[in-house]
Amino acid sequence: MSEAGSGPAPAAPPRRRQLAILFSDLSESTRIAGRLDPEDYAELLARLRQEYHRAVEAHGGAVAQISGDGMLAIFGHPEAREDDGRRAVEAALALHAAVEAMAGGPFRLHSGVHSGLVLLHEGDTVRGRFEVTGNATNIAAKLCGLAEAGQILVSEATLGPERHLFETSERSRLTLGGKEEPVTVLAVHGAVAGRRFTSSVRGGLTPFIGRGRELAGLGHALGDMLAGNARFVEIEGPAGVGKTRLAEEVIGRALARGATVHRGECDPAAAPLQPILQILRSLLGNDDALPAGAAGWRAAVEEAGRQGPLLLFLDDWHLADDASREMLGVLHDLERLPLLVLATSRPGEGRISAFDVLPLAPFDADETREAVTRLLAAPDPFVIGKVLHSSGGNALFIEELCHSIADGRMGDGTPWLAALIEARLSRLPAAEAALVRQAAVIGTLVPAWLLEAITGHGEADPLVSALARQDFIFPGEREGMLRFKHGITREAVYESVRLKERRVLHGRIAEALLGRARETGEEEPHEALAYHYGAGEDWPATARHAELAGDKAAAVSALDRAQAQYRAALAALDRLPPSNEIAYRWGRIAQRFGRSGVFDPARDQIPVFDRAVELAAGRGDEAAMAWARYWLGYIYYGLGEPDTAIRRWQQALADAALVNDQRLISETRVALGQGHAAACDYEQALPLLDEAIEAKRAHLSPERPPIIFAYSLSCKGFALGDMGRFDEAHACFAEAMAAIKGARHEGEVSVLNQYAVVHLWQGRPEEAVALAQAGAAVAERVHSLYSHAMSRSIIAYAQWVIAPDPERADALLETTKWLEASGRGQFTSLNHGWLSQVMVASGRIAEGRAYAARALNRARKHDRLGEAVALRAMAQASAALGWRKPAVHYLALAYAAGRARKAPHEEAATRLCEAEIAAACGDAAAADAARAEAMRGYAALGIQLAASPAAILARPVPPSTR
Repeated sequence: MSEAGSGPAPAAPPRRRQLAILFSDLSESTRIAGRLDPEDYAELLARLRQEYHRAVEAHGGAVAQISGDGMLAIFGHPEAREDDGRRAVEAALALHAAVEAMAGGPFRLHSGVHSGLVLLHEGDTVRGRFEVTGNATNIAAKLCGLAEAGQILVSEATLGPERHLFETSERSRLTLGGKEEPVTVLAVHGAVAGRRFTSSVRGGLTPFIGRGRELAGLGHALGDMLAGNARFVEIEGPAGVGKTRLAEEVIGRALARGATVHRGECDPAAAPLQPILQILRSLLGNDDALPAGAAGWRAAVEEAGRQGPLLLFLDDWHLADDASREMLGVLHDLERLPLLVLATSRPGEGRISAFDVLPLAPFDADETREAVTRLLAAPDPFVIGKVLHSSGGNALFIEELCHSIADGRMGDGTPWLAALIEARLSRLPAAEAALVRQAAVIGTLVPAWLLEAITGHGEADPLVSALARQDFIFPGEREGMLRFKHGITREAVYESVRLKERRVLHGRIAEALLGRARETGEEEPHEALAYHYGAGEDWPATARHAELAGDKAAAVSALDRAQAQYRAALAALDRLPPSNEIAYRWGRIAQRFGRSGVFDPARDQIPVFDRAVELAAGRGDEAAMAWARYWLGYIYYGLGEPDTAIRRWQQALADAALVNDQRLISETRVALGQGHAAACDYEQALPLLDEAIEAKRAHLSPERPPIIFAYSLSCKGFALGDMGRFDEAHACFAEAMAAIKGARHEGEVSVLNQYAVVHLWQGRPEEAVALAQAGAAVAERVHSLYSHAMSRSIIAYAQWVIAPDPERADALLETTKWLEASGRGQFTSLNHGWLSQVMVASGRIAEGRAYAARALNRARKHDRLGEAVALRAMAQASAALGWRKPAVHYLALAYAAGRARKAPHEEAATRLCEAEIAAACGDAAAADAARAEAMRGYAALGIQLAASPAAILARPVPPSTR
């Protein structure tokens, strides 16, 4: 049975809205219905409906539908509020309490709350007052279904920072079925007593950084107060910029210098004079004798000021009622009183005329980087860049984005942030709201000419200026360019645009961009055109422009963007009717997609080439099948699975031979050489690499950097270096570097990093640092997390070799986490082996053994570069713990690992490790013999022991760990 709203009305078009959704059901309703007479049960349902309406409406929500004993309520319509999620939870708490107190019980509810984007329709007698469709509704319903009797389950993202206003369970991750990502859920037990900021402290304050200029100004005001002079200061800034956090820093300093602090918080839903009454109660310590009127208020403040320095803090003053403003005004002429009135407010929302205004700007790039680094464990530079772009330096946005990243949501924002932005959007006049929605469809960056072409409003238009004052869009860094202040803001506004309207706008924007290019004779903006045609669902145009945009990005080594554009082209082709022509084009683009990802493959690329194989098989194109398998081999190679890569390449080689594709045969033999080198099977690798190098050398072109040629030389040099043939290795690397010097391609990073590792093997860590630093710079430019992480790892380890200290060990730990996050396994046994060595040498035995185990696990997958290092670390750890037999066992395995690679530097290092362990165990003769053998090994390789990483390895384990 449904309950509808009053009176029929013309059906309004559905709207896209960010809403908080509350589902509540009567627990054990079947049992209750069975024990009650039907008339009594009907009366219970009627009372339940009354309580639903009473609790929901008291908290600013609307009952959308009642069906039997269950209810769906929405918060955020018709007026969106920043705290709709909190209101929904407070309504659920009030509702549960009211139902549990109903006569004839006990009765209990179970409820679920979730926020998100929904489509809101006006309802009818069947569907209820409103019909709400969307995944957010489904999640709220599922949470309600999972809740136990009396329990309220709420998604953490719904509450955002206001989660600290409630007593909750520990966070849990629930998989709700279907294709949905797991949801982080809290069980709410009740509200926290106290005011908002006091409650949020329970969750810990965000790190306080920067704000030197603002603190200096507030410090002067604090000094005036302590000198006996009244000051009135307003900290002004947009929502989330950190006004309250800055005020709390000043309050802490005031308390430390003997001031008394009293607080008032403004809430538009509260009774008049709320902030003034809060301060009076705090001043007087009770409610019994509150002074009446303005004179009593002024007298109470003066009396408190005579007792000592007094700070009155008014949070969210822009929400204050007129009566509170009038009461505060009677203090403005107080001059000789040790008083500081400190208020926070938003720009243009009720500025206090008598106050000194301190504008608070967003964090700059350095401050944002520091904040993210403090909030996240070992964030990689690309995560930091994403937060900077999306947050625009807004402190609250930074905190919530970091929270979502830590929660596995990859920093895509939260429903709470989207609701906050929609609340701001809903307060705009209709013309401004329409304009900002149209701008959001254009993008985060908005060319002024394009905005005028689409909307009729140019850069100097008053409506555009008004949006800048409202902190939505403002002039960009380049003339003629506007931009959204925050990426999150643009995304939330964009999502509020109805789908049909959005498609039409995207089509108009694409045509405007194309027309502009034709008028000016400039190159067509293929990337922008691909985006807008795609969002407008013009699939042929999307495929064309995305393919061209991918080619353009690949030509300048912007490989991450090239991959994204080729993916978009393939997705567009999949939306077209299948044909042989489409299948052929699909395979051709997939090949370029593979070429752009060859140095930065990811597991999610595998389905692309599985599909390429399928399409090629469908049209009987054996050559295309062979090429797809070739690229599959490269993906597995980059993921650190050389054995699988080699099998794929052998299959591709056989296929290429069947169709006599000489180019593919040649390329696959090159790849097999690289794969065998990665597996440390140098006997098979070197002839294949030599063959490839000679073939490529004969066909070098000055028009483009010979990346594959240089990488083949690098792989050969790497293998020769591992085999101790350093002079030959240096010659290979010199030729490779000369071939691609300055190419700034991701392949250049691979060459630089491999050369750096060879320098480490040769005992030259300073040169390794310089090479890896050059690699890191290129990796950051081409946006490759794996390559950047590998470069930074080499730098951290080499610097530890030069001068061991805990900071460098921590840096290696950090970059290894980046590598693990990238999903790439290639050569990561080096990191794990190095970490095992560093940890054991630092006395962190348990951690060293754990990383050694990881290195040995990688060795089982034929990534054997860190195997011998890890086994030596295990031997040292065993000796440190007094386990002589295991130490001897691990040394024997380390010898075998080095010999399997034909790596004499590993055998010399193991011999030296054996000498040090023997010396630590009191066997001087064995120690002298092993040390002498090690010295002969190093001398034969031309390695100076003092500069060798083996010398660091050989340092005795600190006695405290033995």
